[in-house]
Amino acid sequence: MANLTRLGDGRRKWDASTFTRGLETVMPPTLGTGIIRPTVEELTWYGVRTVCEHVNRNRRRDRLYEERIVLIRATSFDEALVKAEDEVNCYAVEGTRYLGYAMAFELFEEPGEGIEVFSLMRESRLEPKRYVDKFFDTGRERSH
Repeated sequence: MANLTRLGDGRRKWDASTFTRGLETVMPPTLGTGIIRPTVEELTWYGVRTVCEHVNRNRRRDRLYEERIVLIRATSFDEALVKAEDEVNCYAVEGTRYLGYAMAFELFEEPGEGIEVFSLMRESRLEPKRYVDKFFDTGRERSH
């Protein structure tokens, strides 16, 4: 658990000596060492993509993988990845396993209609139709 202290000026302070991944616990205000954490207004939005495998699916031959993109508010790419991994580990309960892959994208604007929340660019020698068929439209995708 992370110990979080609210300072008198509205900022928050993390006690780095007790930081572990997991949910935040608010502790009474104290003086001490730690990292000054910005207010919510100073955080940046990130879209973070994670990959999971759905296991124990009645012994089907093919594996089922899921890519998820979640919105995270954080001070850096590293913090966004840590928060996204915390989120996916809560999501990946019985029958689902997080595969340890996360990729963050910093949003250029506040989230809203039509705002890009993730972008991945990949160089390829494939022609457009073959590229889409190979990476996106294999005929085996599901969306829920």
